[in-house]
Amino acid sequence: MEIGGWNIGPLFPMWLQTQKMITQVDISDGGIQGEVPTWFWNLSSQTRYLNLSHNQFVGEVPIISTPSWLVGNEDALWLMYLGSSKFSGPLLLISTTVAEPDLLNNSFSKGLSNFLCEAKNESYKLEILNLGGNYLSEEIPDCWMNWPGMAVLIMRDNNLIGGIPRSMKVLIDLRSLDFRRNRLNGPFPSSLENCTKLNKIDLAENAFVGQLPYWLGMRFPTLIVLILRSNKFDGELPQELCHLKDLQILDLANNTFGGIIPRCISNFSAMVKGKRRLRESAVVMTKGNTYQYDTILALFTSMNISSNNLSGDISISLTCLAGLRSFNFSKNDLTGRIPNGIGDMKALESVDLSKN
Repeated sequence: MEIGGWNIGPLFPMWLQTQKMITQVDISDGGIQGEVPTWFWNLSSQTRYLNLSHNQFVGEVPIISTPSWLVGNEDALWLMYLGSSKFSGPLLLISTTVAEPDLLNNSFSKGLSNFLCEAKNESYKLEILNLGGNYLSEEIPDCWMNWPGMAVLIMRDNNLIGGIPRSMKVLIDLRSLDFRRNRLNGPFPSSLENCTKLNKIDLAENAFVGQLPYWLGMRFPTLIVLILRSNKFDGELPQELCHLKDLQILDLANNTFGGIIPRCISNFSAMVKGKRRLRESAVVMTKGNTYQYDTILALFTSMNISSNNLSGDISISLTCLAGLRSFNFSKNDLTGRIPNGIGDMKALESVDLSKN
């Protein structure tokens, strides 16, 4: 039953209680308000696909048991989307057979230990976990060995503290990591060194410190988005960053990096060709505003190293990045001339070299 987008609210559709053989339920964006009836959560354990997102539901989400149809069916997937509503309370244990529990933009609170560390089932199917835009706090628990198949991890816009736990090194299939706008600290997480399939790393607006490790440019051959803005990173930019040939979005603004801009930035071949290969999302600061790029991210390339302590000149190698659409080198200590070849960068839409 797929009636997503139908304005069936504001009351919960009680007629669902009479449906006995439903395997898919989509009542997303239905203008529904109030609590989800207890009987519906029992019904949901029979479904393969559950979408309650973009409504105005309130109250807590109960423990949802593994559907009987999943027992002994290791290849089956159970999808659950509860995002963009007003669910609240602590995150309770869900079945480890849920592949995509989307809990984005709710009011869940407290820590993650019960949710992540109480798993008992050996069939761990969790691949995409979206907990962004809640009120989660405490430290990130060190029990990621329970979720070795994780591919997308989004915990942005919460109140998480502490560092990135060591057990995240087991997430060797991780493609996307987003911890933007929390209160995380410590050095750049060494536990990510094993996550060599990453396409996106967003650690912006936290309190990470220290120098960037050289392996950041060596261990992620398919990295396309690297956003570390508004932290407390320092030291020189490692030359090894230039090995990130697929990089389309580089944002290191609002840190205290020093030294010169690496001469090898012309190696960012995705910025040379305007390469289009990623279906991902990113928050980008450009033209003095913040933009959310989703499906059109593949059309955009940018470099932002503003508000640091970088010195020296702007290398002529910058002008090789013919596919670059935006760059911001403002608020540094750069000197010398603007490279003559900048006029050949035909894709450019925005340039900021102010306050140098």
